[in-house]
Amino acid sequence: MTKLPIMLLASVFIVACGSDEKDPTPTPATTWYADTDLDTYGNPAVTQSAVDQPSGYVADNTDCDDDDMDVNPGQTEINDDKDNNCDGTINDGPYSVGDRGPAGGWVFIATSPFHGLEAAPVNQGGSGTTWGCPGTLIASGNGAEGLEVGTGYLNTLAILQDCTDSGIAAKLADAYTLNGFDDWFLPSQNELNALYTMWNTHVVGGFGSDHFWSSSENGVNGAWDQHFGDGFQDSNYKGYSVSVRAVRAF
Repeated sequence: MTKLPIMLLASVFIVACGSDEKDPTPTPATTWYADTDLDTYGNPAVTQSAVDQPSGYVADNTDCDDDDMDVNPGQTEINDDKDNNCDGTINDGPYSVGDRGPAGGWVFIATSPFHGLEAAPVNQGGSGTTWGCPGTLIASGNGAEGLEVGTGYLNTLAILQDCTDSGIAAKLADAYTLNGFDDWFLPSQNELNALYTMWNTHVVGGFGSDHFWSSSENGVNGAWDQHFGDGFQDSNYKGYSVSVRAVRAF
């Protein structure tokens, strides 16, 4: 048998040892985001770093409410006082009667998918206040006798101009603010009736069976109000205390 030289054997051994493959480069860790509500959209504020996807975590980080599976960028806005589609705004339309409006009130007139009137979600002035200035006929502008939809704002401006009584219905409506919106006014007679119709159909807004003032004047001593118990409209004495619910156009 032929013997290999010792140096050749050493070389073979070194080559054999050197032929082993090196360990592969480690896979870098990925940032995963908690998906508590299991809607496949993750919470950007709750993370975990791992190579493999941990249970309850996803790669997406665009959920704005990880406790509500109906709120995420894949949803459609439904005007329910939530940012359904995570676009940074709530109640951004389109709108139908009975929806929450842009300010968070109740839509009671929808003239188009993105325009109409909304009512404040609560009364102004507690249990009620006066219309103000009995014995005085409002004369500024076109006065305050407008009855139709679209006249409430102008009625309110005229009342504010001519009636200096404190704490009156028009002033409470004008002073109201909600979610940064401060353009509220006292509804006209027909606007108030549309509000009653919405309330009677959808039963939202907590109106109960109160009487509510409109901004529509009826002579020097009277103004129109409406009973939300039965819908009856009547000319009431301006000095009586009646409930107030502000509205706004959008």
